[in-house]
Amino acid sequence: MTRSPPLVCATPRAIQLDSTLADAYIAQGYGRIAQWDWARSEASFRRALMLEPLNPDAHHWYADLLFARGDLTGALNEQQRAEQLDPTSAIVVAEIANVLYSEHRYAEAIVTGRRATEMDPALTATYLNYAAAFLMTERPDSALALVTNGLRAGGQGQILQAYALRAAAYAAVGRSHEAQQDVARIEAAVGHGDAAYTAALARIGIGDREGALRWLTRSIEARESEDATNAVSCDPMFDQLKRDARFMMLMRRMDVHVCPAA
Repeated sequence: MTRSPPLVCATPRAIQLDSTLADAYIAQGYGRIAQWDWARSEASFRRALMLEPLNPDAHHWYADLLFARGDLTGALNEQQRAEQLDPTSAIVVAEIANVLYSEHRYAEAIVTGRRATEMDPALTATYLNYAAAFLMTERPDSALALVTNGLRAGGQGQILQAYALRAAAYAAVGRSHEAQQDVARIEAAVGHGDAAYTAALARIGIGDREGALRWLTRSIEARESEDATNAVSCDPMFDQLKRDARFMMLMRRMDVHVCPAA
């Protein structure tokens, strides 16, 4: 028997107490992303948006659901609507950069990502979303500089992802020993948070397809975190796996749309 995430367990009581509370439906919808419960997540977000159509958080987190399912056009529209409603949110701008990156619109992702870092230099995620775009446009030195700045920002939630991108950048500039050190740091953390998924990201970044598939399989089988669904099917870093039947089987297991490779 699987246990619902605490977020999902808590929200029915809040909704029972006040069925007009949009934030409770937002929390419920977001929690259901981690369960791959797409239909009920969609219903929760739509209820939240019906109650508060001008709530930027509702649009922002609904975009996460659409992104997880591979609807990049819908995700971009919702994030842009969130930005219109809350133009001071650096994380929303960073998410827009991430969607643009996932659409292989790297130049736009870099411009938007730079804007996010200017809005909040202390937010690690703002650096990482467009560091990846530099990697995909064969500018690993620029990616490395951004990741270094992101690590200095000190955001605990993204440190492993920063190591994964740094490993890819190190590998691209021929610093293989340092790349392997970062991979080892991530793999030593497996069992905590989304480390198996991040290990897959690191392995694909250094060109190890088999290692990436091994860690990705482990992450998905463990339903490690929503990040495994929020990124894999549309992340250009994984484009090279999209012709592999094993990768496609994992995506079918999650019931997500796989975005076309570049």
